[in-house]
Amino acid sequence: MTEEGYDRYMDLNLKSAYFTVQKSLPYLSDGASVILIGSSAAHRAAPGMAIYSAAKAAIISLAKGLSLDLLSRNIRVNTLSPGSIDTPVFGKLVPEEHLEQVKQTWIDMIPVGKQGLPSDIGKAADFLAKVCRFSLHRPSCTAGIWNDLSAAADSLERIC
Repeated sequence: MTEEGYDRYMDLNLKSAYFTVQKSLPYLSDGASVILIGSSAAHRAAPGMAIYSAAKAAIISLAKGLSLDLLSRNIRVNTLSPGSIDTPVFGKLVPEEHLEQVKQTWIDMIPVGKQGLPSDIGKAADFLAKVCRFSLHRPSCTAGIWNDLSAAADSLERIC
């Protein structure tokens, strides 16, 4: 990877998240919720994905740091770390003739045996923003790698 390519990955995956949060802070009410999008790649190495994985791991670390920085305003910061989500990005990264094979490789690594949908991420983010409330007596909610939203909701209700 070139230095320019590295910078593009970090700009897209880390820098943009940081500055979006920074610029939005004056508009967020105390007690608001910030939800960043990580990736299962931050938790599991895969060939050819070192820089992407590092950028997404940095998002998780950023969320932890921002949570502490925004504690005085009771602003919750969480990260969703989805597994493989069926989006058009696959078609941009993988030649058409290999697309289904690559998708199947990712599906084979997921315990539920299917790719998530963008709407799954939206539902999980909505759940975190509306249902989970910050408390000084228990940890803030953390969403992990879930492709089954109902299981995620049940798990989060138990810890929130």
